[in-house]
Amino acid sequence: LPFKKTAEEVEEFFEQFGEIDSFNMPMHKVTGKAMGIAFVVYSSRESVDRALQFDGKTYGGQKLRIKVADPEATGKGNAKEGLGGDSVRAVGGK
Repeated sequence: LPFKKTAEEVEEFFEQFGEIDSFNMPMHKVTGKAMGIAFVVYSSRESVDRALQFDGKTYGGQKLRIKVADPEATGKGNAKEGLGGDSVRAVGGK
């Protein structure tokens, strides 16, 4: 995700795909700056499918990687506790 975008801007971007139940855009613990990743939980599978269609497209100058989060995964960069099958993980990259 673009590092210069605020959490509010990124959440607004993902709202175009459907109703969001929860949104989390982690910030670096030391610098307080965006880490380039967001976790989005949608209210429906249809919203997830719409978001997945944006995988590989550009947002704010960054190519997006949008994946369904693995609710069983733990550790850095994986789904956070409480994310289920209607969850999407979005990461900016080159």
